[in-house]
Amino acid sequence: MADDDGWRSLERPGLTEPESRSYAATYDPNREAQWTNLPEMRDQVAVDQYLARYAQEARDLREEEQNARVHVWPDVGKFIIPAENTFAGHEQLVESGELKWNPSAYPYSLAIMVERAQRPDLFDPTHKDYAKNEMARTNLLVMWNDIKGIYMDDSEFNPGDEKFIPQLLSIAETLGDGLRYEKTPVGRLFMPHLNTEHLNIEGEGAAHAYDFLMSHQRDPQILAGLRRDMRRLTGLPLREWGLPPKDQTPFSQAALDQPRPNDVLAMSLAQACEHCHQQQLSKKQETPEKPAEKPLETAAESAPEKNTQAADFAWRGKIDQERSKPAEAAHVRIA
Repeated sequence: MADDDGWRSLERPGLTEPESRSYAATYDPNREAQWTNLPEMRDQVAVDQYLARYAQEARDLREEEQNARVHVWPDVGKFIIPAENTFAGHEQLVESGELKWNPSAYPYSLAIMVERAQRPDLFDPTHKDYAKNEMARTNLLVMWNDIKGIYMDDSEFNPGDEKFIPQLLSIAETLGDGLRYEKTPVGRLFMPHLNTEHLNIEGEGAAHAYDFLMSHQRDPQILAGLRRDMRRLTGLPLREWGLPPKDQTPFSQAALDQPRPNDVLAMSLAQACEHCHQQQLSKKQETPEKPAEKPLETAAESAPEKNTQAADFAWRGKIDQERSKPAEAAHVRIA
């Protein structure tokens, strides 16, 4: 048979020329109109239109949050203010990748702790037990993020904050020693040490590490000067860290029980788009509709202006009239 507009008909008995053309038009997998009419493709088109509507708004909101909450302390590493100062608020920043386990990027905190610990099962990615200790690393990273926030009272690094680096170094050394003593016979018998099993419990592991630090912290109020001089002469660490009581931290039982907050920094793009959409719906519900000021006979005169405003509000651009209706219907399905 002959070609039909570039399509060669299938060699099937009794298939006529018009039937061939109809068959090709109906079952051509590359035909956009036919392909997007399939249910799964219609859903994908709806998702694409939905993301296009809110993607830029979500990116702008994320950038605003990053500028306000993400800070870098030179030689100490990144510090992020959580949406809520709870364990879940910190943890979701780790799980989303905003906070990463990267000791080389934290030379005065994680790097010192890892070096002192000498625990390849916890910190060496090539070790067979590295993966199963992921929650221990998450708990430690969460605790470190909160501790850095304690020393930055104004929630950002400023010249002069270097004075807190000795405290951070001392904390890192204490944690590293506690991890090392767990794996040595003498340490387990005679030295206070951390417990890896406890560290691997979500939330409770961070509280366990914080309790360990509090048990080593020196109260600087009683005979502070004399004790400081004695410890300096003997080469012992001062451990005057000024850490607050646990009930004032994300590691108290009340803070551990809190659910995860809605944090744009921890959301995927699709989740951030949905967040922006829900915010827009909430604003519409909170804003009562104003009564019409014009009489009914002149309402039609304002219709073109209202339509223009609605189009501009929808996505600050010109929207093809033929695509606006299906996009709106898809939007309802997703919402």
